[in-house]
Amino acid sequence: MTTNQEPQYVHHLEPPCAPSAPPLVLYSDPKNKGVRHWCGRYFMAIIYSLLLLLLVAGVLFGYYWSSPCVRGVACGDVGCVWKSQWCDGVRDCRGGQDESSCLRLYGPSSLLQAYSSQTGSWRSVCSQGWTDHQGWASCQLMGYDRSTYVASGQQQGGSDRGFFTARPGWSPEVAFLQQLVLRDTCPGNRLVTLRCIGEQSSPPPLTSVNQE
Repeated sequence: MTTNQEPQYVHHLEPPCAPSAPPLVLYSDPKNKGVRHWCGRYFMAIIYSLLLLLLVAGVLFGYYWSSPCVRGVACGDVGCVWKSQWCDGVRDCRGGQDESSCLRLYGPSSLLQAYSSQTGSWRSVCSQGWTDHQGWASCQLMGYDRSTYVASGQQQGGSDRGFFTARPGWSPEVAFLQQLVLRDTCPGNRLVTLRCIGEQSSPPPLTSVNQE
């Protein structure tokens, strides 16, 4: 005996849908954004400052090398020398301008003074050890003919700036200015006065290195 069985349908209950995760939302913190903006501006300011410093350094460097007398003294015609080379007894300028105006007769008594490149001012010459040989050499160095020397004298005087004193054993083979030594004192404060006659040449003034 055949029985008709209707197919049995089993209803499977689907589990309830799991709740979906909420979408990821990125929040921007206004404070962090402000900090990043400030850091960027600060970094750019540093870059601009460095570039400006490099530019200024380049300009100064170029000016220094294009102007060789920035820290020196112009010879007058061409070239220049350091201030320490002025009146040191060695002709460094091509025309000898650095050694041609290093002595002068100062005041009504013709007090002999020499220019000191070490101090940048004039110093009176002490009469200790002074002879006629130095007198002749002085007149010649100031542009007078050697034969125009008359005499050297002495004058009482003092100075708080120091003096020049002639080295012992004067030699005509050695430059005159190299035989003068700076001293703080002068025995008896007796200073050299000098008389040179005749026509004097006109050496260039020392206004470029000394305003005294």
